[in-house]
Amino acid sequence: MRFDNGFPSSGNDDDVMARITDELRRALQALAFAESGEMLSTREKSLHLSGERERPPVGQRISPNRREIVLSLGACLPEGVMRYVIGTCSRMEAELAVLSRGARAGVNALLQPYRGALREAGIPWRVVALAGGGRGAWDGYLRANPQVLFMVSAGEDDPLRTLVGGSGRARRTVLPVPLVMIGDLR
Repeated sequence: MRFDNGFPSSGNDDDVMARITDELRRALQALAFAESGEMLSTREKSLHLSGERERPPVGQRISPNRREIVLSLGACLPEGVMRYVIGTCSRMEAELAVLSRGARAGVNALLQPYRGALREAGIPWRVVALAGGGRGAWDGYLRANPQVLFMVSAGEDDPLRTLVGGSGRARRTVLPVPLVMIGDLR
């Protein structure tokens, strides 16, 4: 095969085409790789560049498109809070993670009246019991779950409110995601 394109030929035009094809393939792969890197978080870029693989917690599969809203519970769950959470999860196509320091059975009892509404809205949800419930437990959960969009505080006795609504040093606590507080604050 002979090309009259004005470029010197090495004598074997098939070799030239193979090299050009390889160069184009590498250039397109580099372009795709660079574009996908723009979608990664800083942590994901660092892990990828270091060659390490981030492993999700055992039993948890994290989809890249997964979004989650966290509901922090105390001893009560006001109806207005649940209406807000269900509506927001539906609009944002997000899952719901219900975090509490209490026993799982108590949380399930609080959620019982809303299970039908959650199922009807097609919202996947799960209950997560935090050990200790202090700042370290919240930070650990948020670090391990980058899909969290924001947190909702469910009531006056919610343990999350004590982290951000106290006095002195506790008042200056900054959470890595937004916090929506529903209800009257004292």
